[in-house]
Amino acid sequence: MDSLTYFFDVFKSEFEDALPEIDENSYDKLIENYDVNYKGYDSLVGVYEKINDSYGRNKVLEFSEQRDTYKAYRDKVVGLKNRFDYFMDMGSNTLAYKFKGTYSLKNPLLNNLVQTHEKLYFTNAEGTKFIKTEELE
Repeated sequence: MDSLTYFFDVFKSEFEDALPEIDENSYDKLIENYDVNYKGYDSLVGVYEKINDSYGRNKVLEFSEQRDTYKAYRDKVVGLKNRFDYFMDMGSNTLAYKFKGTYSLKNPLLNNLVQTHEKLYFTNAEGTKFIKTEELE
């Protein structure tokens, strides 16, 4: 369930400007919105491709960039939604283990001042390898 929160928080932080209210159904709303924009720019590209002059070519380039931007946004949202759905289907399986580690070092550059560090360590679901660390402050 922590993973659901993580993927939803990533989605929310990256796309909150695109939607006034964000909930679990926002993935579909945003994908639909990007599809509409993509199709609109794709039709404009088709129209301006028929104009065979520099103005038409410039518009084709401009609208192609916009179309590709919406496709990239859509693909990113689809990826986050797929991960969200994957973890939603898993229920309460163990996805990772989290450990907190504290260690101290003497820093010779600071007259052997003892510096203490805390980190969070995450392993894979089997607990066989570390996959991520986070520094605690």
